[in-house]
Amino acid sequence: MSLDVIFHLVEDAVFVQYLRNLFSAAERLVLIYSTNQDSRPMSTLPHVRHRQFSRQVAESFPAWTLLEQVPSRYPLAHYKDGSDAEFFLYGRGV
Repeated sequence: MSLDVIFHLVEDAVFVQYLRNLFSAAERLVLIYSTNQDSRPMSTLPHVRHRQFSRQVAESFPAWTLLEQVPSRYPLAHYKDGSDAEFFLYGRGV
């Protein structure tokens, strides 16, 4: 399970290694709560870098399938204290 981590990994190498660690530690399911869109580095806060991580997952972990994506109930565009992060459930052999 990865909650609110991926968009704080601003360095490319750290991001790639984190995904390797996450998916190699799992047997059947991986749950990620994160944003899933690209933004240029430093286009937001210095400790935040939004990435379309699902593209990296598809390329690097082809045995894993996106089983479900649960959109934010309170997207930032509509709620002052909302979030654009969503849940992404991946499965392998399920």
